[in-house]
Amino acid sequence: INERQIDAQLIGPRPFIMFGWMQQHLVAAAARYVNDVIHQQVRTEPTRFVGACQLPQLADAQDTTHCLAELNRCVGDLGFGAAYVTPDPEGRRSSPGLHDPYWFPLYKRCEELDVPIVVHGSNMIDPRIAGIPHNYQIGFVVEQFIATQVLSHSDVFDRFPGLRVIVCHCGGALDRFIPTDPHLSRRDLTKNLFFDTCVH
Repeated sequence: INERQIDAQLIGPRPFIMFGWMQQHLVAAAARYVNDVIHQQVRTEPTRFVGACQLPQLADAQDTTHCLAELNRCVGDLGFGAAYVTPDPEGRRSSPGLHDPYWFPLYKRCEELDVPIVVHGSNMIDPRIAGIPHNYQIGFVVEQFIATQVLSHSDVFDRFPGLRVIVCHCGGALDRFIPTDPHLSRRDLTKNLFFDTCVH
C-alpha cells in the first residue's frame, strides 16, 4: 500500500486526530485509556514525572464543554498537572482558532484548576503535501505558529488572566526571536504564554 492509498483511506469517513487517527465514537474512550496509561507511568517515578492529559476533542462540537469531565478526572483523581490540546484535531482546518469562544469553557476550567494547557500540532490532510514524508512536522509548525499568533493578538489572556499556555516546538515558526518582526505582539505575555525548546 502506498502513501496515496493511505491518505485516501484516512480522508474517508471523517477521521479524527488525537496524536493519531481516531473515529469520533472512539474518542472519549481512547482518551480515558491513554490517560490511565499515563497515570500508571507517572506512578513509577512520581517525583520525576507529571501527567498531562489527552482531552477527547471534537472539532464539530459546540464548544469544549465535552472535554471538561475528562480534564476534571485527570486533575482531580489522577493528579495530572497539565492538559494537551491540538488546535486542529481533524487535520482539516475545521476547528475554531484558539482565540475563539469555542475554547472558553476549557480555558475557564484550566484557569480554575491552575493547570496549563499544552498546545501541540497535529497532522494535516492537505493534498498539496501528500507526497512529503513525515508531513506531520509541517502540521506541527503551522498549527503552533498560528496558535502563537492568534493567542498573542487576541483578548484571551485579558478574559483569562490566570491562564497559562505552553506552545510546543518553540511556537512553530521562530519569528518571535526577531524583535523587529511586525507579526509579533507588543504585549507582555510572559505570565501567560510559554514555549518548550524542542525545536524542529
